[in-house]
Amino acid sequence: MYGLEGVSTHIDLAFRHGQIEVSYTLPQRDNVKISLFTGFGALIVQETTGMQNAGLHSHSFDLSQLPTATYIVKVTSGSFREAKSINIVQ
Repeated sequence: MYGLEGVSTHIDLAFRHGQIEVSYTLPQRDNVKISLFTGFGALIVQETTGMQNAGLHSHSFDLSQLPTATYIVKVTSGSFREAKSINIVQ
């Protein structure tokens, strides 16, 4: 995890009904980019959510048309970046 020292940042992933829900906490107002990669690092989709206030937020990706695999979700802003992997079995 990369982040500001002393600032707790995190992302949580959940898989429901063919979608990955990404929950993340921003330590301050910032522009956010959320990316979805294959387990091998190939970019599938990248979305810029725009300026968001500090606090808890969520975003989802539809994986209903993608195969069973391991995926990596990366949340990036000016103040932090963090990535987590999730194994999807449909």
